[in-house]
Parts: sequence; structure tokens; C-alpha cells
Amino acid sequence: QINCRFQTAEFDAAGQFMLFAVMNPENKAALVSATNEVLAKVKSDGFTEDELRASIISYEKGIEAFLSEDASLCDLLQRYARRGVDLQFLADRIDRFRGLTVEQVNAAAQKLLSLEVVSVLAGDFAESTPPQK
Repeated sequence: QINCRFQTAEFDAAGQFMLFAVMNPENKAALVSATNEVLAKVKSDGFTEDELRASIISYEKGIEAFLSEDASLCDLLQRYARRGVDLQFLADRIDRFRGLTVEQVNAAAQKLLSLEVVSVLAGDFAESTPPQK
């Protein structure tokens, strides 16, 4: 199974689109091929309305889970205080995300997604040396 995530910076116009999978390193070529197929399909066909709605629901559930943890909420409030913003900043960001149209998302995908910047890391991490404490 290949999973994906799009992550944006809160205060900067930056973001990253990530695809990831847990797999046998011997299947790296197949993963690269599947990844290229998925990205080519996004570039040619775009995302669907259903995919966008599912992403928005997932985003909202993630924010809800994040805010339900005291440590996460405390960290968020400290970061916002340093920037001079309050929780309305987050509410406005969520509203902007909810307001995205499939046309806007697909235009951004056409402009920003590129196979030329894809990196694939694979290895047997079970044999790696754990960090020293």
C-alpha cells in the first residue's frame, strides 16, 4: 500500500507532498514504477471531487485529534503566541482548506508536482544501528 500526505508550513508559503510505503527493499523498482504511475495519473487526470472531500475530512479529523492532546495544544499556543496570533489563525486556515475547489487543487498539482524531484529511499532498517543514548 502506498500512502501520501501533503504538508504545509503554518507561516510560510512552503509545503511538501510525500508518498510513502513500508515494503521489502527488493521491491524498490516496483514502488518507483507505481509512484511514477500515480503521479502521471494525477498530472493527466487530476484529483476527483471525492478525493478532495476525503482529504478535507481527514485533515479536519487530524486537527481535531491534535487539539485533543494537552501537550499538542500547549505547543500550538506557544508557537502562535511567539508569532502574535491566536486560535482564529487556525480557524481561518481550516476555513481556507475547506473552501478549496478541485480546480484549484488540480491547478496547483499541475504547476508543482514533478517526477524530477522524487527521491526514493529503501533499505533494511532492521539491521541499522540504533541511536546511542
